[in-house]
Amino acid sequence: MRIMHLILFGGSFDPPHNGHLAIAQNIVDQNIADQVIFIPCANHPFAKEMSPAHYRLAMLNLLPNITIDPYELNRKEKSYSFDTLRYFAEKHPQDEISWLIGSDQLQSFHKWHRYQELLDQFRVYVYPRANFPFEPLYSNMIPLREMEEINVSSTLVREAVHRGADIQSYVPHQITEYIRENALYNQNHA
Repeated sequence: MRIMHLILFGGSFDPPHNGHLAIAQNIVDQNIADQVIFIPCANHPFAKEMSPAHYRLAMLNLLPNITIDPYELNRKEKSYSFDTLRYFAEKHPQDEISWLIGSDQLQSFHKWHRYQELLDQFRVYVYPRANFPFEPLYSNMIPLREMEEINVSSTLVREAVHRGADIQSYVPHQITEYIRENALYNQNHA
């Protein structure tokens, strides 16, 4: 049986955008991994405010050709990347499991739960984000320096919706429609 390399792509995906899709596609196209698995988080460890999980999962499910695992959404505890990686390593003992972050997360990586153990046991791939250099890099981190920089963010999309601006260039059409139909990210949405 062939060993697969699975990269877990954790995030709030609030909303998922073209940058998320490009990252996953580029990683597979460049043969860095066999599959990228989107892992939407439920309870963010840094108490980040997010839309309810059912909206975020529904938007991910609208996207073609991606793999989603709701593991963290199904847990009652806070979502920690280390625990998720351990779970997937046990679920797929024959495969190689890695994690993916954007370079924007490097400055706070030392605050991650059990970050040193995570790095001792798993590789972490670092994707370039606009205006966020590859520093600091820790042992067992692999910077994807040749990849196209991503300069769209979920925050940018939410702010654009809030202002009533067009978001067609940031998200796929079906996400635009879902946001509109569910009145997400405007001042009237609870």
